[in-house]
Amino acid sequence: MFRRASALANAAILIGVVSLNSFGAEIATVHVGNPDNAPDTTTFQYGTVGYEYRIGATEVTNSQYIGFLNSKASVGDALGFYNTNMASNAYGGILRSGSGTSLDPYTYAAKDGKLNHPVNFVSWYDAIRYANWMHNGQGNGDTETGSYNLGQLNANGTPLLIFSASQRTSDAKWFLPSINEWYKAAFHKNDGVTGNYWDYPVRSDNPPIAEAPAGGIHSANFDDAVDGPVEVASYSRARSAYGTFDQGGNLFEWVESTRVATTPATALVVGGHWAASDTFLSSSYTGTDSGKTNEFDGRGFRLATNVPEPGNWLLCLCSVVASVRMRRLFRPAQKSLDARKNYANSGTNPACSKCRSAVSASVMPWSCITTKEMQSVSDQFLSGRLS
Repeated sequence: MFRRASALANAAILIGVVSLNSFGAEIATVHVGNPDNAPDTTTFQYGTVGYEYRIGATEVTNSQYIGFLNSKASVGDALGFYNTNMASNAYGGILRSGSGTSLDPYTYAAKDGKLNHPVNFVSWYDAIRYANWMHNGQGNGDTETGSYNLGQLNANGTPLLIFSASQRTSDAKWFLPSINEWYKAAFHKNDGVTGNYWDYPVRSDNPPIAEAPAGGIHSANFDDAVDGPVEVASYSRARSAYGTFDQGGNLFEWVESTRVATTPATALVVGGHWAASDTFLSSSYTGTDSGKTNEFDGRGFRLATNVPEPGNWLLCLCSVVASVRMRRLFRPAQKSLDARKNYANSGTNPACSKCRSAVSASVMPWSCITTKEMQSVSDQFLSGRLS
């Protein structure tokens, strides 16, 4: 059994509010407030955002991407959502079986121990199509319209009109964060509408400590401290002022923005990865321009979403929890091998008997957290009473 107060505190810190869509893929997000904050005048004028929004607490994981693949790339994979390096490369985390026909569809599963690692070998187009899929309710949801309208395609699956396809629609529900949205979540001190920013996304003006997880409050996966990406939120005490994890190190992350409007075939990647120096983790790093079709081992993404109207969010402790600290509190019950394989292969979680929503097979007990309880703990965290 676990102590409820401790579990609530850690859950609020680790996952914030969890958005659960119809088919079981979960995106844990944190709230980014202080609209109309000032930009960071010490660097590149990044960071000002005129509205509230939510951003992924972590990078999108193999588990979350597997649900997408099993939904949209089972009978053929014309748009190339899967990269075979995900299986063949040691840093990849997703296996594929089957022949991709209606009689023998592709099925996807995580490599051992990599279910909650961030997905890599994904292009910018994979990321925005994943955002469209989330926008359209997952399952068989469309990947070509929604938050981004890709329009007519070239033979390689890229949009014929690259610039218009890169523009976020006005009613977008899930999207790649812009450079300003990403930068604010990573570096802003969350102290009102100020222009105060940390130099690093672990609430510090000094370079993080490169070490294996769990580390301390200023630790990160970079400078070859670990050979490859690690589970998201493994550095469970190292987070930004808004509560995000791994915005420095682990994987470079695609953002929506391009540096020069006249070169829409490229987009920025930011944040550094496991082999990068601390320079790439700092607020003074402007990002690297990269072709939107590029798919590399050190590159992933996180999503952002609009702040919903009050009462539209289901608050539930139903997320794959990736930190060692949380695993100590929530001792996984012994599940049958078949159940675990079904979860890993399908990307679809079983239903919570209390809230009737999808939950992770690896998190027990299945206990809902009320809005009031979560808000209370979140308020304590944001006011500094929880560290």
